[in-house]
Amino acid sequence: LRKRALDELILGELVYQAAMKQGVRASDGEVRDTILEIPFLQENGRFMKDRYRMFLTNMNLTTEGFERQVRKQIVTQKVQEL
Repeated sequence: LRKRALDELILGELVYQAAMKQGVRASDGEVRDTILEIPFLQENGRFMKDRYRMFLTNMNLTTEGFERQVRKQIVTQKVQEL
């Protein structure tokens, strides 16, 4: 299980790097919109900044670190859609 998780992390990073070399990017707007649409960060359809800050604190993440993760996910998803 541990090896499989590591293999998936490595594969994900390789896909991301290959996508970047091919010019596949995620704009700042795409990253922002993706974060704003995360269901557990919303209440009655509205983004909750306090919930977002609490999530980042609980996950021991910075805003920049989380945005970098989201950007990688978007780029990887774009590659998979191709």
